[in-house]
Amino acid sequence: MNEINKLDSNNVEDILTLSPMQEGMIFHYLCYPDNNLNFAQLCYKLKNKVDKEVLKKAWQVEIKRNEMLRVVFRWKKFTRPVQIVLKSQDIPFREYDFSDIDKEQAYMKIEKIIKEDTLEKIDISKHCLRINLCKVTAEEYIMIVSSYNIIYDGWSNGILLKELIDCYDELYGGNKPKEIAKIKYKEFLMWIKKRNTNEEEKYWKRYLEGYNCKMENFSEIQSNSSEVENKSYKHKISAVLEEQITKYIVNEQITLATLIYTAWAILLFKNNNINDVVFGMTVSGRPSEVKGINNIVGLFINTIPLRVKIFTTSKINELIKTVKNILVNDEIYHYTPLAEIKNYSEINNLNDLFDSIVVMQNYPLDQELLNNKHQMNIEVYSLSDSTNFPVTVGITTYDGIKLDIRYSTKYCTEYLIEDLIIYFIEILKGITGNNKNLLGNLEVKDIEVLDKKNKKEILKKIEYKENMLQSIERIDLNEIF
Repeated sequence: MNEINKLDSNNVEDILTLSPMQEGMIFHYLCYPDNNLNFAQLCYKLKNKVDKEVLKKAWQVEIKRNEMLRVVFRWKKFTRPVQIVLKSQDIPFREYDFSDIDKEQAYMKIEKIIKEDTLEKIDISKHCLRINLCKVTAEEYIMIVSSYNIIYDGWSNGILLKELIDCYDELYGGNKPKEIAKIKYKEFLMWIKKRNTNEEEKYWKRYLEGYNCKMENFSEIQSNSSEVENKSYKHKISAVLEEQITKYIVNEQITLATLIYTAWAILLFKNNNINDVVFGMTVSGRPSEVKGINNIVGLFINTIPLRVKIFTTSKINELIKTVKNILVNDEIYHYTPLAEIKNYSEINNLNDLFDSIVVMQNYPLDQELLNNKHQMNIEVYSLSDSTNFPVTVGITTYDGIKLDIRYSTKYCTEYLIEDLIIYFIEILKGITGNNKNLLGNLEVKDIEVLDKKNKKEILKKIEYKENMLQSIERIDLNEIF
C-alpha cells in the first residue's frame, strides 16, 4: 500500500462515516491489496463536435456538483475508516493523440490502454476516479472512465453521464451551466443509521431458516491454471421473443425483473436438482423516504439473496407471485449488507450463500441520452466491472433485451456458459409462450431447456460415442500388440 499523503485541512469540506456496503469494500481493499475487485471501467465513443477543453471543463463542473467524486479515504489513526470530502480535487485526466496514425492502428493502441487501465489499481487515499481521453480523429474520441465502486454505483453512471452531456452542451454553446439542486450523500448515511437492525436480523433469520445446502452450480473448480480470467459472453434476445416477453409481463402485471429472476431460479433448479434455490439479486438500495435520492451520485446498490423453493409440480404463476412479493413487499429489508445476512444464515462461514447473481442493469442510460440531439454524440464502447462471484448475469434493456454473462474461467468454461444461455432462452420461451400458463396450469416439469434442434445434436453426439465404444469393443487386442 502506498504511503498516504497528508491533506490540506483548508481543503476539507466534510468527514463522513462509511455505509455498510462501503465498509465491506474497504475491508476487501485493505485485506487483498493485489486484487482489483470492485474496479469499474466504462468506455465511451465520442463523435461529432468534440472539444476536449470543453469536455475537461464539463468534468470539472461535475466534480464540483457531486461530492462523491471528491472523496478520499483514510483508515490509519482512525478507529473506523472514514471518507473525507474535499472542497476541490484534480482527478487524473490523461490524454493520448493517435490522430496521426491509421485508424485501425489507433484502436489497437487504445485497446492496449484499456487493458492496462483495468490492471492499474486505484489508490483510494488519493482519488477514486480517473479519466483517459484518446483522440482517434478530429471528430472521434474514446473516453475511458475508471473508478472504484466505493464512491458510486451503476445507477450513478447514468446520472453522471446525463449531467455531463447537458453541461457539455451548455458550455459548448457559450452558456453557463445550470445550477442543479442536489442533496448530499450524507443524507443517505444518516438514514441508514436509523435502520432497525433487530427487525432485519429477525427477517433474514426467518427468511433463510433451514437453508444450509450450498449451491454448487458453479463452485466446482474447472481450471487450476494460474492464468484465471474474468470473461464475458453476450447474447441479444430475438425480436420475436422480446415481443413475447413484453406482452407477457404486461398481461401478468409484473416487471421484467420478476420474470428474469423466476426463469433463473428454474434454470438453477433444473441444472442442480435442488429444490431450495438461492442466488443473488441486486437492488437499487435507494430508499424512497430520502427525497431526491434518485439524483444522487453515490454507492447505494446492494446484493441480497433471493430464495425460491421449486418442485417439478410447482405452478409457474405461483413462483412468479412469490418472487414479486419479495421484490415489492419486503423492500424494507433490502438495505441489509450481504455480510450481515450471511451471519444470520445457517451456512458455514467458509462457504458463500450463493455462487451466481442476476443484475438488472436498468440504469438511466436512456435513449434520449444516447441520441443525436446533443452537440457531441456518445455511445457505450465497452464495459468492465469486476465481480467476486463465479457467474454474474447482467440484463440490459437499451436497444433490445441483452444478456451479458460475466464468469470466472476458474469455475466455468465457455461451453458451459453457451449451454446456460440456451437453457435460459428456452425457459423464457416456455414461460411466456405457453398457453397452459395463461390458464394457470403450467408447471415446472412442462418447461424444457432444450429445443428440438439441440436435442437432435445431443442425441447425435450420444449415438456417435456409443458407436465409438462398440467399435473399440470389436477390436482384437492381439492384432494391436
